[in-house]
Amino acid sequence: MNLDETYFDDFIRYSESPQAWYWKAYHLMGAAGVLWASRGEQRSKELVEELGLDTEFSMGHAFRRPYLLLCGLSLELLFKAIVVAKGEKPDTKSHSLPELASKAGVQVTKKEEALLTILSKNVMWAGRYPVPSEKAKGDIQKLASLESRHLWNSREVPGGMLIELLPGTQLDWEHFHQLWKHADKLYRHLEKQRNPSS
Repeated sequence: MNLDETYFDDFIRYSESPQAWYWKAYHLMGAAGVLWASRGEQRSKELVEELGLDTEFSMGHAFRRPYLLLCGLSLELLFKAIVVAKGEKPDTKSHSLPELASKAGVQVTKKEEALLTILSKNVMWAGRYPVPSEKAKGDIQKLASLESRHLWNSREVPGGMLIELLPGTQLDWEHFHQLWKHADKLYRHLEKQRNPSS
């Protein structure tokens, strides 16, 4: 067997393994949790010193987009794990979390659907680039509108504006983790059906 055949066999094995999709989702969720835990002022100062970053660097400001990116990627992989656990092929080109949740059979509320849309935009561009592609430049206003309604609170502070998560938003760690566990419950149920002896 040559190297190309080995890679192809690995591709098939992993693409058809719900566990491969699930563990990637689980690790991304854990990484999001680590970012969330780093956002406090004292922890931020400790990390800045530990990592040798400029003293002006603030995890409180830097964590937002990467946190949402990791949350979104984690849910995307979890929804795809559920689809694979059902014996279907996941749509590897889609990043639309409301659509992927629907295909997975994960029930979400209207508010959660809006939050999933915010996470989708962070996976597609906002967590990675300063602007979307030229074709999707209208996304900036759509995302800003959704986020101002559901996510961020801005307030004036000396020297400018502070943007912070709204209290009790479903994308703070506690609420995001509950949403994750809701989908995880469906995944575990399907896995138990697939492997009753485990």
